[in-house]
Amino acid sequence: MRRTGARIGVQLVLAGCFFTGLAACGSAIPSDWKAPDGLGHADTYLEMRIVGLGAVTFQPTAQPCISMDDEVYQCEPRLWHGASVVIRASTDPGWTFVHWFIPPSEQPHAPVDISPAMATAIVLPVGTQAEIGAQFTREALPLQATKDETTGATTYRTTLTNPRHAELSVKWTGPSCGEWGPQGEAVTYKSSQSLKMTWTRPADCDASGTDVVLTVTGWESGGTVVCTFPGAESGTGGECLEDVSSL
Repeated sequence: MRRTGARIGVQLVLAGCFFTGLAACGSAIPSDWKAPDGLGHADTYLEMRIVGLGAVTFQPTAQPCISMDDEVYQCEPRLWHGASVVIRASTDPGWTFVHWFIPPSEQPHAPVDISPAMATAIVLPVGTQAEIGAQFTREALPLQATKDETTGATTYRTTLTNPRHAELSVKWTGPSCGEWGPQGEAVTYKSSQSLKMTWTRPADCDASGTDVVLTVTGWESGGTVVCTFPGAESGTGGECLEDVSSL
């Protein structure tokens, strides 16, 4: 699915399994998945998957499911007898919770209500027996555009969070007229990286702020996701418009 918006902004290109179908991650759920034999109708049985960095806790209390890396992490099954279960998502620094999901290959076998899917905590009724996923994605601040009316220069700023110090490639794309920089590609491993680009637009320049794009590329296993953060000539841009059509 693609959602479009203004071109000005930050393009965040991060490899990973940031989507609800897991087949491209190399660990798709078998189409014949089913709960183990011997479970009763009042037994609540969960297999949890985490995409990204985060954790899932349970009430009644059970061992939390905590991802170990940026990829797809599967926890050992959890079992409760005669109890409904609250599952709650919590994030690592620099990450945010997206939603709960049932892998598509499992849906015909386990019609489980996980609404509201974007709530950090949901209640599963007694007897739920399913595999459920929790999806997390990196945080990135919207692009901030500040224009100096005296000089005509516009400065674009954002901050990237990278708590695991992964290798990130950073590259600005600027307009076709005027002076802008920095140019070229740079690599950062910092846990928090402030980025800035300044564009001085001459009076006869017909380009606009929509020609300014920052692309950040990260390498992980799985696939890619592109977040475009719409900006403005001045002020705060919009939130991420996520494109996962390439997966």
